[in-house]
Amino acid sequence: MVEKVGADVVKVARGERVAITLKSRLPFDRLITTFPFDQINQAIQVQHRGECVKVVILMDG
Repeated sequence: MVEKVGADVVKVARGERVAITLKSRLPFDRLITTFPFDQINQAIQVQHRGECVKVVILMDG
């Protein structure tokens, strides 16, 4: 699989990415903050203040 990363092109197989993720044991639960769609403005403010790494907006479904 080829992914464009910035100006560089990096070849990484899917299995390798999974292995790297599992080895590093990234705390995804602490990196991602979820908000319901009706709190989208609050989510934007939280991210702009640097209180979270990644905001995920959950759509009502």
